[in-house]
Amino acid sequence: MGNFFTSIQIHNPEQLSKEQFIELFCNKMKENGFVVGNEDDHEISYALAFADNSNWVAVGSESYEAGNTAVQKDAGNIAKMLNACCINVTVVDSDFAMLDMYSNTGRKLDTAVMGRADDYLGDDIPAPKRNVWSAILSENSIWERFREVQQGDYVFVEDGLSELAPLINMDGRNILFEFADANESDENNCFLYFKKASTKKTKKLTLNAAFKQVFGEALEPLGFVKIKSKHPYYVRVVNEEILHIITYKTEQPSYPEDKAFNILGGVATVYRKKIDLSVGIKNNYNWLRSSVDDFYTIPLGEDHDSYYRQTISRFYYFSEIEKSMLSALNDSLELVKKYMLPVLNCVDTLEKSIDFFEKFTLPIDTNAYNTDLCFDGDSDYNEGFLCIKADYQKLKEKWRRIVEGENKILPETLKIVNELYKFFVDPVFNKAVLDELEGRKESNIKTLKF
Repeated sequence: MGNFFTSIQIHNPEQLSKEQFIELFCNKMKENGFVVGNEDDHEISYALAFADNSNWVAVGSESYEAGNTAVQKDAGNIAKMLNACCINVTVVDSDFAMLDMYSNTGRKLDTAVMGRADDYLGDDIPAPKRNVWSAILSENSIWERFREVQQGDYVFVEDGLSELAPLINMDGRNILFEFADANESDENNCFLYFKKASTKKTKKLTLNAAFKQVFGEALEPLGFVKIKSKHPYYVRVVNEEILHIITYKTEQPSYPEDKAFNILGGVATVYRKKIDLSVGIKNNYNWLRSSVDDFYTIPLGEDHDSYYRQTISRFYYFSEIEKSMLSALNDSLELVKKYMLPVLNCVDTLEKSIDFFEKFTLPIDTNAYNTDLCFDGDSDYNEGFLCIKADYQKLKEKWRRIVEGENKILPETLKIVNELYKFFVDPVFNKAVLDELEGRKESNIKTLKF
């Protein structure tokens, strides 16, 4: 499945600095009845992304989802509020993208469609209006080039958007920005929170706040701590080297409910190259991707109930009904207690961590076992060197049998295994790995914020 996301791009032709733009934004919000709040006391949240030499500022919000009316309404309101052109960029399943342009009056001017949209929008898709889009083309761009890129055929429409961005003085990464991408440690990102100036109106409960309310109460007595991050990670540390992590991820809703989410759980160790929980789930999804239904099905193998799995694959609710959201969260919590926590509770040693990674098909490969003892090629989330740290007998014994000729294999494979086996038995190789892992541990512990 491809990506679904949406953002608003605000035209900043004068290239106001980050500080100047934030001041302007906050002042205009105040004029519209909103004062600056904080993470725990807000009605509206925004993540802003700035880029050098760009005429646009990207804006995401926890309330934005691809296809919803909130982002479309907000795009018009922000355009009018800041007296600036805005473009709502929406990506649907990585198949196609819609760029809706709003004038400084808040009126929608035009839509440019990119990618394979026929299956969604039909064959009669209007071409973008030349007079509208030509007004924002960069000095070195021409209309024909804009149309060529806009009409291009892309496996992932995100590639086309990145190619289109510089034609309109937009940053190639920020055109793909969304709230979940915002990294609080990135100086080009900024989080802003606002609440109504009047305190009479009851604050609307967000999914993020409700998740902390429901799951925090249940997980904290079990040793989980909400990490100091803008993103909702609950982390439990075992033996100062193993992390159990629980979070949530928004999903595409299904009629009649207009919102959906899933609960994700995973394991990491401080011996991997890097752990970064200051970024959203999208940036950690390559290893933190196992959902409640995975924790139900994987331990059972083929003996699981496929229909039941579908019923717990995601949780739906009505955004305007607080009880609906809380009910969905409480339902998901009960399933986390039933299926996810029992599995995580058992992962209390490095050996069991390796078993978990193998069972859930997570990155634990030996591609980085280079005999030049250069560790730069190891990916941030690969746990392959954990086998050496744990002196993992299952793998060690497998390689020993091959090296000592008990298992007959091809000569070229034998040569590879001989090199790999050195990391277990050669003192120089073994020490080099252990020293590297201790350095990683120290670095990761400093980075993690509790």
